[in-house]
Amino acid sequence: MYEPLPSSPHPLTFRQGRTLTHFHGFYDHGRALPSLAKADSEPVLWISPADAAARGVIDGAAIRIHNERGAFEARAQVTDKIPAGTVWMRDGWRGVNDLTSGAPSIPDEAGDLFPFTTGQSAYDARVEVSPL
Repeated sequence: MYEPLPSSPHPLTFRQGRTLTHFHGFYDHGRALPSLAKADSEPVLWISPADAAARGVIDGAAIRIHNERGAFEARAQVTDKIPAGTVWMRDGWRGVNDLTSGAPSIPDEAGDLFPFTTGQSAYDARVEVSPL
């Protein structure tokens, strides 16, 4: 059963998703389709201008995403396409799941609305972001 995330000293909600250059076979880190790997060559974290400014993060900078479970390095993409308080990146990068708890990010009942789904594909985490 879904339970809301507990309070955390890490203020940002970490979300993951897919991009046009991503597909299930990408978990081989681009070896099967190098042209797609070239288009999406490194982990990029979307962060709002307000959250980036509060942390001294500039667009294109190397960053560290971290919490009590671990840390992950990426490049910042400062964008107003993400709301303050939330950060987002394409899933599938080796090591990114070290940040997540494995707790569902949506209630089980929401997944039940879609007969073709088999469960969660992304998991919640609370994180902090800092420049490298």
